[in-house]
Amino acid sequence: MGNVSVLTLDAGPAAARRARHFVQESVGPGRSDLTADVELVVTELVTNAFLHGEPPVRLAIDDDGDSVRVEVTDAGALPPILVFAGSDAMTGRGLALVAALAGRWGVDPLAGSGGKVVWAELGSARVPATAGTGTPPAAPAGEDRREVLYEVTIGSVATELLVAAKAHLDNVVRELVLLRGGEAASGVALPDEVAELVEIVTGSFAAARSQLKQQAMAALTAGQELTELVLHLPTVTARAGERYLDALDELDRYARAARMLSLAAPVEHRLFRRWYVRTIVEQLGALAAGREAPRARPFQLVLADEVAKTAPMVDTAARLSMLHQVNQRLAAALTAQEMADIAVEEAITVLGVKTARVRLVEPDGTLRSIAWRGQPGTTDVSPAGYPVAADLPSSAAARTGQPGFVRSLGERLAGVPGLAERFSATRSARIMPLNAAGRTLGLLILTFTSGELSDEVEVALATSLADTLAQSLARAELASRDAERGEVASFLADASQVLISARQPLDVLQGLADLAVPRLADWCTVYLPGDEPGTLRRAAIAIAGHPDLAEQLKRQPLDLAGDTPHARVFASGRPEAVPTAAGRLLEGLYPGLDFEALGGDLDESSGSCLPISLRGQVIGLVGVTQLTPGRTV
Repeated sequence: MGNVSVLTLDAGPAAARRARHFVQESVGPGRSDLTADVELVVTELVTNAFLHGEPPVRLAIDDDGDSVRVEVTDAGALPPILVFAGSDAMTGRGLALVAALAGRWGVDPLAGSGGKVVWAELGSARVPATAGTGTPPAAPAGEDRREVLYEVTIGSVATELLVAAKAHLDNVVRELVLLRGGEAASGVALPDEVAELVEIVTGSFAAARSQLKQQAMAALTAGQELTELVLHLPTVTARAGERYLDALDELDRYARAARMLSLAAPVEHRLFRRWYVRTIVEQLGALAAGREAPRARPFQLVLADEVAKTAPMVDTAARLSMLHQVNQRLAAALTAQEMADIAVEEAITVLGVKTARVRLVEPDGTLRSIAWRGQPGTTDVSPAGYPVAADLPSSAAARTGQPGFVRSLGERLAGVPGLAERFSATRSARIMPLNAAGRTLGLLILTFTSGELSDEVEVALATSLADTLAQSLARAELASRDAERGEVASFLADASQVLISARQPLDVLQGLADLAVPRLADWCTVYLPGDEPGTLRRAAIAIAGHPDLAEQLKRQPLDLAGDTPHARVFASGRPEAVPTAAGRLLEGLYPGLDFEALGGDLDESSGSCLPISLRGQVIGLVGVTQLTPGRTV
């Protein structure tokens, strides 16, 4: 034995710094390389004693001139454990550093006191570490031998999970110990509830945690995927069990509220600790009472139960998240067409139905299909519209505003010509009315190969989708009406300006026709009485994109003979709409004109013929035609 120096350390941030200064004072001069290594070893052992041991902590340095022996004594019974620290662990690397720098190191229990000495020897001629050097005792060293230890068989758990859970808990314990050290150094007391948490977590279950860590490291070193957990514990461990779990749950709440640096434990870690702590409590209680210990439920079954319990909630949360995204998309859409397209697309994606369709109730009482989607391989077999008054399930839903379900479309439509052969007996449908503002705007129709939506959650999601679509359509309808009113006001203002500025009546008519195109239609013609009886002359014409052609067509009179919309309106004084194929009517009015050069679709076009009346007498007509599909006049 050489020159021995001893220092008693107080807990606090300055402890490690005081220990390093003590090394510099105790190790002989001229040995700077050795002094640096000793400082590192002392720093790790002292820090470890404060983190995992119990005060008082004493540091002894024995320098015999050739080698240096370091001893760190604390009152804690549990030995330190050499672990393999992961990249996210805040502890666990100190003993590995000690083992790398020291020739030998180990742990010796203090007889009678319940404490321990962790020692390390360093020198210029280091002795290579022998096999097993520095390995703590496998038995629960330092346990109070006056207490009876009971064998608790917990069972197998994945080594990777066990190591990760213990590493996370070590991070938490480290932060709590630092809090306690900061309290001692600053003189500012921790809040009572925090101080209690520190005491419970760092003091309770220390023996169980140490043995778990030992067995996890042994399994990891041996390459075992599963660790068989068998602990030897006193009954006092059971008494602390529920308080220990409650304290860890409270710390998780602290972490989630950002009141700690450590993160909250993942769900699998929480399941593991509840499982093993409650197993310990149950088995120790039975063994202490002289009964046979109940067999622990395998952790794999505990995990399976948790998955079965949480899977529906996870699925529901995921679908609600998707529905929220749908709502955002619908809120951003501006037109009924955009909204319907989004609804059928999301119904296929979110609900997994076979097909999805949106039909809107038209002013003429028709249920018109405006959007359809289907799974790959499906085709749209019912695109045509049909009356709300029809004897069909969807028509009934539109009339009553009540949802409906058809178990077999093939059977239900068996007597409907043109539909029976389009649907199989195994195709079912859920019909959801789009109700908003006290009326039914249309329908969302979902079909399935067989059966129905799988559960109440899917039905609720489908209902929410229909309700959201209905509200969006009502919003679009209001916006459209507001836009129309704005357009009317703007048109009337511009028309008033034409009336004021034009000098000749024909200039007024041409100016109004030019205003109508393309704001109201692609083609506008104003007719006045012709030179010959039974004819009208074209006083003004405006054609979108073709002003020169319009001027040429003015020369051709219109014969009112025959049953044409123009003849009927001129005779009756009542306006008349031409909802389809209005372009074909133009084709008859202007024979020889190349309508293909004008663009548009003659069959999908629409138009209107309106009378010009003065004192109850029809003195002319206005004809407007929309050649572009999708717009009506």
